Amino acid sequence: MDDVPLTLEPAPRLRHVLREETRALHERLDSLPALAKLGEASIDRSTFIDLTARFLTYYRALDRLVVEACASSDALIAPFDYAPRAELLAGDLASLTARDDATYIFGSATRREPELPAIDDLGALIGVLYVVEGSVLGGAVLEPNCRKFFSAEFAPESYWAWCRSHGPQRWKATVALLDRVALDDDGRLSAVTAACRTFSTLAEHLLAPAGESHGLGSLAATATGCGSTRLPGW
Repeated sequence: MDDVPLTLEPAPRLRHVLREETRALHERLDSLPALAKLGEASIDRSTFIDLTARFLTYYRALDRLVVEACASSDALIAPFDYAPRAELLAGDLASLTARDDATYIFGSATRREPELPAIDDLGALIGVLYVVEGSVLGGAVLEPNCRKFFSAEFAPESYWAWCRSHGPQRWKATVALLDRVALDDDGRLSAVTAACRTFSTLAEHLLAPAGESHGLGSLAATATGCGSTRLPGW
């Protein structure tokens, strides 16, 4: 009998692996009270200000980490170009608090440095970018629900308006990066781990009560299959 050549199925696209492996954490983040209310357009002004402050604290730290990692991996990720967003969120916070009669006092959770995912190789950088660039696309959808909190003059300059203007193009560039970057199995596992850590650290920062420390294990441990030693189709 002649030997029949084996047909090997190609490995699943990295973005599909990341989507499946982070699904539980992504859904948990979206279900946080403040974000759920924002999605329902029922969020109040005070909660929106606090949410903005927490996003600002997180991205102020994460931007530095991602910019440094992109610079060291420029030859591998070009022409992808990361766009820091903390400055946009700082502008939003200044606009929101300038309209208040009294100075808004933020909880210590919004002022302290957040825990962040480690970006120690190309795979980790790709995992973080998958999450934060996907969030820009999500921000584009939420922008109409945020507009009412800003003056008519400032609204087009807000972080959310930037998401709406740039989200589709940035996600297209991110998908192109995910599809062309060459990662071995270890690199893919690193990407999944970093993506999970990004979702979990952001969620913990948004949830942390003022004055209380926040650990990272509770959310990460609940993501079924996240960071598994062997991913589907590998």
